Amino acid sequence: MRKGLKVIDGVYINLDNICVAIFEEKSLQLQFSDENLIDVHIPGASYPAGHKVEINEFKRIEREVKEYLEVDKNQTVKETAVA
Repeated sequence: MRKGLKVIDGVYINLDNICVAIFEEKSLQLQFSDENLIDVHIPGASYPAGHKVEINEFKRIEREVKEYLEVDKNQTVKETAVA
Protein backbone atom coordinates (compact mmCIF):
# COMPACT_ATOMS: atom_id res chain seq x y z
CA MET A 1 0.00 0.00 0.00
CA ARG A 2 1.31 3.45 -0.88
CA LYS A 3 1.85 5.88 1.93
CA GLY A 4 1.50 9.62 1.43
CA LEU A 5 2.89 12.37 3.61
CA LYS A 6 1.62 15.96 3.79
CA VAL A 7 4.48 18.47 3.66
CA ILE A 8 2.46 21.69 3.44
CA ASP A 9 -1.08 22.45 2.29
CA GLY A 10 -1.38 21.10 -1.24
CA VAL A 11 2.01 19.32 -1.23
CA TYR A 12 2.03 15.60 -0.54
CA ILE A 13 4.77 13.08 -1.24
CA ASN A 14 4.67 9.35 -1.87
CA LEU A 15 7.02 7.82 0.68
CA ASP A 16 7.50 4.74 -1.52
CA ASN A 17 9.51 6.86 -3.98
CA ILE A 18 12.15 8.15 -1.55
CA CYS A 19 15.68 7.03 -2.49
CA VAL A 20 17.79 9.33 -0.31
CA ALA A 21 16.96 11.25 2.86
CA ILE A 22 19.36 13.78 4.34
CA PHE A 23 18.52 14.80 7.90
CA GLU A 24 20.07 17.95 9.31
CA GLU A 25 19.27 20.00 12.40
CA LYS A 26 17.13 22.59 10.61
CA SER A 27 16.48 20.98 7.24
CA LEU A 28 15.50 17.77 5.53
CA GLN A 29 16.21 16.91 1.90
CA LEU A 30 14.49 14.07 0.10
CA GLN A 31 15.52 12.68 -3.27
CA PHE A 32 13.03 10.54 -5.14
CA SER A 33 13.40 7.66 -7.60
CA ASP A 34 12.83 10.07 -10.50
CA GLU A 35 15.75 12.20 -9.15
CA ASN A 36 13.50 15.09 -8.08
CA LEU A 37 14.39 16.78 -4.80
CA ILE A 38 12.31 18.37 -2.09
CA ASP A 39 13.74 20.52 0.68
CA VAL A 40 11.92 21.20 3.94
CA HIS A 41 13.34 23.59 6.52
CA ILE A 42 12.43 25.61 9.58
CA PRO A 43 12.81 29.37 9.94
CA GLY A 44 16.44 30.20 10.64
CA ALA A 45 17.89 27.58 8.29
CA SER A 46 20.94 28.79 6.37
CA TYR A 47 19.27 28.72 2.96
CA PRO A 48 15.89 30.00 1.77
CA ALA A 49 15.13 27.34 -0.87
CA GLY A 50 12.43 24.76 -0.38
CA HIS A 51 9.37 24.59 1.83
CA LYS A 52 9.50 26.54 5.09
CA VAL A 53 7.49 24.94 7.91
CA GLU A 54 7.10 25.55 11.61
CA ILE A 55 9.22 23.45 13.99
CA ASN A 56 6.36 21.17 15.06
CA GLU A 57 5.56 20.36 11.40
CA PHE A 58 9.26 19.81 10.66
CA LYS A 59 9.56 17.34 13.54
CA ARG A 60 6.40 15.52 12.36
CA ILE A 61 7.71 15.20 8.80
CA GLU A 62 11.14 14.08 10.03
CA ARG A 63 9.58 11.51 12.38
CA GLU A 64 7.25 10.08 9.72
CA VAL A 65 10.03 9.78 7.12
CA LYS A 66 12.35 8.08 9.65
CA GLU A 67 9.59 5.70 10.73
CA TYR A 68 8.77 4.81 7.14
CA LEU A 69 12.44 4.23 6.26
CA GLU A 70 12.93 2.36 9.54
CA VAL A 71 15.74 4.70 10.53
CA ASP A 72 16.54 4.97 14.23
CA LYS A 73 15.09 8.29 15.39
CA ASN A 74 18.31 8.96 17.33
CA GLN A 75 20.60 8.15 14.41
CA THR A 76 23.19 10.86 13.90
CA VAL A 77 24.29 9.82 10.43
CA LYS A 78 23.59 12.72 8.10
CA GLU A 79 22.50 10.73 5.06
CA THR A 80 20.35 7.66 4.77
CA ALA A 81 20.21 5.83 1.44
CA VAL A 82 17.31 3.54 0.72
CA ALA A 83 17.95 0.42 -1.33
